[in-house]
Amino acid sequence: MAVSAEDSARLLQGIPDPPGRFVNRAEPLERLSEAVARAHAGGPRRPVVVHGLPGCGKSALAARFAREWQATRDQPAVWVPAHLPPGADADTVLLRLADRLGPPSAQLGEALLTREEPSRQLLRAACQVQLLHTAPALLVLDDLPEGDRGSAALAAVGALCRGTDTVVVVTSGSRRTGAAVPVPHLTDAEAQDFLGPRTEARAREALVEAADGLPLLLGIAAGLARDSDRPDLTGSLDPAGLVGSAVERLSPLAAELLAALAAWPTGRMPETALPVAVAAPAGQGATAVQELRRSGLVHGAGPGLLCLSPVLGRSQLLPSSLGAPSVHVLEQRIVSAAARGTLPVEQGLEEYVALAARGLARGGPADAGGPALGAPAIHAEWAIFVPRLAHYLSLSVRPAALLTLKQAGAEPAVSLHLAVAARNAGHLQEAHLALSRLGTPAALVEVARTEHDMGRLDDALSTLGGLSDEGTGALATWTRRTRAAVLADTGRTEAAKDAFQLAAEGSKRQVRDSPRLCWHRLHQLRLAMVTSRGTAYTQSELDQLRERFDALGDVRGVAWTTTEMARYWLLTAHSRPMQTPEGALAGGRVFATEALDRHVRNGDPRGRAWASLTLGLVEAESGRHTEATKHLNDSVEMFRALPDLVGLGWSLHHLALTAGYTRRDTDRAVTLLAEASGCFTKAGNLLGAAWTGLEQSLLDAHFVGTTAPSKYLDRAQARFTFPAGSTWVGIARAVLARNEELRQALVRQLAGVYPSSLLDQVHGDLDSRTPPLPRAARYTAPGSSSALPAGPVGASRAAASHVRLVLLDEAPATDGTARIGLRVEPGPEHPWADPEAVPPWLTVRALALTRADLRPEHTVMIKPSLRPEDGTEFRFTPRRPGRHRLRFTIEHHSTGVVLQQVETAIDVSDADPGRHRASPEPGRLRPVAPGAPALSLPRRGN
Repeated sequence: MAVSAEDSARLLQGIPDPPGRFVNRAEPLERLSEAVARAHAGGPRRPVVVHGLPGCGKSALAARFAREWQATRDQPAVWVPAHLPPGADADTVLLRLADRLGPPSAQLGEALLTREEPSRQLLRAACQVQLLHTAPALLVLDDLPEGDRGSAALAAVGALCRGTDTVVVVTSGSRRTGAAVPVPHLTDAEAQDFLGPRTEARAREALVEAADGLPLLLGIAAGLARDSDRPDLTGSLDPAGLVGSAVERLSPLAAELLAALAAWPTGRMPETALPVAVAAPAGQGATAVQELRRSGLVHGAGPGLLCLSPVLGRSQLLPSSLGAPSVHVLEQRIVSAAARGTLPVEQGLEEYVALAARGLARGGPADAGGPALGAPAIHAEWAIFVPRLAHYLSLSVRPAALLTLKQAGAEPAVSLHLAVAARNAGHLQEAHLALSRLGTPAALVEVARTEHDMGRLDDALSTLGGLSDEGTGALATWTRRTRAAVLADTGRTEAAKDAFQLAAEGSKRQVRDSPRLCWHRLHQLRLAMVTSRGTAYTQSELDQLRERFDALGDVRGVAWTTTEMARYWLLTAHSRPMQTPEGALAGGRVFATEALDRHVRNGDPRGRAWASLTLGLVEAESGRHTEATKHLNDSVEMFRALPDLVGLGWSLHHLALTAGYTRRDTDRAVTLLAEASGCFTKAGNLLGAAWTGLEQSLLDAHFVGTTAPSKYLDRAQARFTFPAGSTWVGIARAVLARNEELRQALVRQLAGVYPSSLLDQVHGDLDSRTPPLPRAARYTAPGSSSALPAGPVGASRAAASHVRLVLLDEAPATDGTARIGLRVEPGPEHPWADPEAVPPWLTVRALALTRADLRPEHTVMIKPSLRPEDGTEFRFTPRRPGRHRLRFTIEHHSTGVVLQQVETAIDVSDADPGRHRASPEPGRLRPVAPGAPALSLPRRGN
């Protein structure tokens, strides 16, 4: 099976970093390659065991082979750390395997909500599903422990791989049953070559003798060789003396870091956490870490993860002078920093999970045999750290790691996140029940979000109605945002705009790059696309939002934003002046296919269903009805299984259009429309119910005749919540009455609301193979033109609003800072200038197009006004001399319509920064929605 580039990158992340120096072990590499090739060629499927003494380079050899295998053969290789801390068993290895394989299986999602710990059978079933999906050709179990625990782990993994094409490679200190690949010591010649010719001859001989042919000790020797003038390098050294000499040469801080790593239970720690654990002075920790790396005493065990070499951690080679710092103190410093949010948990995530599990298993961070926690402040920090860690695991779709926390006893503290992760895995009804049982305000917001996902929109609004959204706290803000998102999907667009406005007013200054704020913005963009079909800025905003989700590690956010990007191309297929609809639909197909793949990898069946629906619509608009029917049928099955009433309703609705017109199966179309109508009614989705009523009037009433058309049309009239809806009802009446003159007149009324290429598809022939009311018309609910004050794009200066940029300080030198003031000034004849008017909120986004910082990075809200205090300020910090270009985007907040983009330039010089001033330049005009106020730019010198 060919592995995708993204899966390849994800799987490679688990493979340890290549060593700084790698001696070409041609013979063991060849034996390893031959053993794996024999197994793949149909030979005995025994594990391939790479064995040798600690420090001989087993892991480096296996990592080199795994990377080359995946790069040259385009087949997945999975790396699983098999070391087991005290008390752990084979289930720990299975959970790591499940976490590494991806996508998460349904069994793991189900286990998140069970009262009991997941059984060995469940874990095996979950891993089996994931193995069949990822189909790795190579699975490496690194550092398998000796004794019964290691044998049990190997047997469990071997049983999983039986009957598959996966070959298991094991690195172990001893030979086990299987194809053996011994890793011998280096010869003296190879060791001399490892050290290199720059090392003085006598010192090189002493170091080679002390290293005893072990690459690990030779790496330490190479560090010592940089200081070859010391007399002790020319005498006799043993391994302990070699390590002792390396430790002696460390700076005090680097030695303290090494002692902390040696005392740490697993011998591996996130690189960013190690300086925190010893309370290293700011700015010095990273330097000391690099010093440790150069010494050869530690090495990378994955991205951002440091590992004490096993031969040092399991022997007496480290000198006793290092001391033994308190594990309790180390743990507490890390937990405190993570709880405060100053220590990110993204890098080395497995170690943070292991830390949380150890603390939970013993009731708090205490040394073995030492006192349990008693300080309330310490308990409080752990009470923040564990849920915060669980929240990130939920965002990054790591159910296996969540199960590790659950097994350690974290369920009371992380029950909310377990239920949310289960919901995201498609267990909507089970998650709804679990969240309802919790009963806390935070859980009730998640209950409403679950009801939203299930398409029970009225129920979600009812649940939110029992919660207070007063104030500016996080819970009140999240409640308002959830209500706005639900209202947007009911079809009540004006109410949704007001709700988004209310949510923004309560959180104007929140950091842009929080996951919740990114999801809130995604829902805002969805509403903006429904009400205005999207603009070029919408596409840019979606691109940026996807990057933010990716930076936050929110893989679900990335996938759902990709789905919305596909919808954007679908919505704008008929409104792109420089591109044919076919070209735009091709873009929609690319994004919908990518979104479908991402949702599958994330184990998100609801996301997969919506991506399938979107792909089906793209194919239907492209005239590929066979492909469209397949994707729409797939989405129907998935939406039924979840269930999601809104998604099911739209899938049935569009299937009915294909069946009724393209395939002329009117009876089936009527049945599908009736079920779709029931879904929309139960869901409380007015837009879907209205459009379904129109199609029922045309298909059911005209072809079947079971119900009078007026019944459907009257219902649709009552359910449309935007002005153009009434016109569509009138067009349907004209089509049924075969009144071509009236139909054409009504279509002309929509000329300022819909693209002409879409309106050209409206026809009055009920016997046609295409719907009289274009499929694309139901993708949007264009808002009333009165939503924005009138003011044509070509208005006079007095009737327009103007963006005013002012440099409030001297132009800064490189790395200096200057303030830039921005306000929107309505002209005297503009409606916003009326003293009785209530100007709307506008949002301003700033972007530096050159190497500079422009803060704040988040959205700032202002109101149009002549008063300077109603504007806002940005701080500009250039990072290089020369001309810098800055872009400011002004958007009507409640509708998401972009009013203007302003670009300006500031010249920065290191020599005489005071001479330079901001030079505002005319920005490129963006399309302005009908009825939107015109904004003009200040010219040079204004």
